[in-house]
Amino acid sequence: LQLQRSLDVEEVASTAASDGRLLLGCDRMSVAFKRGKKVSIKAISGQGTVNPRANLVRSMVKVSSTVMKLGETILYSAQVDNIAPQIEEPLAEFIQEGGSRMVMLLPLFASKPLVIPGDDEEVERKKKAKKPEVIGCLIVENLSDSELTPELSSRAELVADHAAAAISN
Repeated sequence: LQLQRSLDVEEVASTAASDGRLLLGCDRMSVAFKRGKKVSIKAISGQGTVNPRANLVRSMVKVSSTVMKLGETILYSAQVDNIAPQIEEPLAEFIQEGGSRMVMLLPLFASKPLVIPGDDEEVERKKKAKKPEVIGCLIVENLSDSELTPELSSRAELVADHAAAAISN
């Protein structure tokens, strides 16, 4: 509910990072936001402000922008077996900079409109044709444990959906 109380992107991102970290039980959670072609880190749990010049933040921007281009969830848990080749280098840089043992990157998609104007055939065509727009990325990290718990996996998708809806608003 706290996510939906503000229309300010930075407030929503800060709430998502701080409360999401507590809900998931992870060590650090960050929120990246995309406006046009520019990607920026809006919030990092446990930090009041984000320094865009910090090496860790720069590596977060690179890895999250790559995830947003791919449009799919990326999971790193001490193995690079199932990682897409496009993301290997930015992910390696991010892991080296941040020291994470487990990283889950979840793209955030814009909410679909509740009502689409037009007749039934036109509405169905619009629903099928339009891919949801990627508006951000959640970065979930564990610094000490490389295992992905089932609770974290299922709850991360839920947090991503709620954060995406709030940021989209």
